[in-house]
Amino acid sequence: MDKEQILVVDDVDSIRSFITINLECEGYEVYQAARGQEALKLIESIFFNLVILDIMLPDIDGLQILKFIRKVSPETMVIMVTGYASLDSSITAMKEGAFSYIIKPFELSELLITMRKALDKQRLSMENKQLLEELTRANKDLESANLLLEEKVRERTRELEMLNQDLNKANIELKRLDKLKDELVSLVSHDLKSPLTAIIGYASTIQYKSLEDMGEEKIKDYTDRILNQSFRMLNLINDILDEQKIKEGKMALNGEVTDLGEIGRECFEEMKILASEKQLDYTVEIEPDLPATFLDKSKIRQVIINLLSNAIKFTSNEGQVRLRVYKGKNKLWVSVIDTGPGIEKSKQDELFKEFKKFKTPDGKEHEGTGLGLSICKKIVNLHGGKIWLQSEEGKGSKFSFLLPIVN
Repeated sequence: MDKEQILVVDDVDSIRSFITINLECEGYEVYQAARGQEALKLIESIFFNLVILDIMLPDIDGLQILKFIRKVSPETMVIMVTGYASLDSSITAMKEGAFSYIIKPFELSELLITMRKALDKQRLSMENKQLLEELTRANKDLESANLLLEEKVRERTRELEMLNQDLNKANIELKRLDKLKDELVSLVSHDLKSPLTAIIGYASTIQYKSLEDMGEEKIKDYTDRILNQSFRMLNLINDILDEQKIKEGKMALNGEVTDLGEIGRECFEEMKILASEKQLDYTVEIEPDLPATFLDKSKIRQVIINLLSNAIKFTSNEGQVRLRVYKGKNKLWVSVIDTGPGIEKSKQDELFKEFKKFKTPDGKEHEGTGLGLSICKKIVNLHGGKIWLQSEEGKGSKFSFLLPIVN
């Protein structure tokens, strides 16, 4: 059983030491305080079963300490120690909640008897409180049983309501899937048809015209265009497949411990040619000595490429695009900053939803599925990270994502 804890508050060293030594011999755990402020700090941090409190202290009146005890530790018993001259104050202390008082000089036996009575009262009070809590819990259990019985009576009705709700949700989901089907049909018929038509046109020209008519430079130009349109179609198809994998919960991370800074630099170099065609101020800032972390290299690469591609496409010639990879507090950060047209505040959250496409201020729509940023968000979420946008119309955009550092 834990020892009962006693606090002795008296500015007279000899009295304080006398009480402490004798109480420790009685088996109590005793703390001492020579000043009121010292006592207040102890009372705030430790629960005392009993405080033996001198009513006359040099810094704080004992009555003030008693009021503080009643406020912060109402179950603590208090015995006031007083001289004849302060007897009236001790009687006042009784009215304020002290258990009793003893008058200096006193016999140890008088103090021990008073203490035992106080501690017995405390034990009885705490036992009564515990019994009351148990009774309250029992009443609550009874009320819970009654509520459970009433709940069972209503259960069938609730089940019917839930079935109706499920049916409504199924109808809503059916409508959503029907809309998704229409969007996919539109996507296939428009976004895939356009590059395929271009490929057929360029290939037909090469097939039916002679080398002399076209020349090697023209043939190379048409071949490059065919490749670009082919990659565009591949990206569209990959976006659709990735979105479907995510929806079906089949997208798995092939994680490895790798360097995010190296991934960022590779992506930056890969997109450099597109930036140079528009004469952009295209820069990269990768913090040195980044910690290696566990991630799916190809999928994080896909996110960075997507963000860089969007920034380059929507930034006017001779504008600025910057890639930053750096370390924050227990996180790795990637930001792509551009001086493009910016995005309206009301439309920013929509960009991370399926089939939502960029539009420039002149109304020109971004080519693609409208799934790129949605997939980016889901890839980052799968890594336990977060992606967001900061943008102001007419002042450019900053897409950022963070990843936890996992060794």
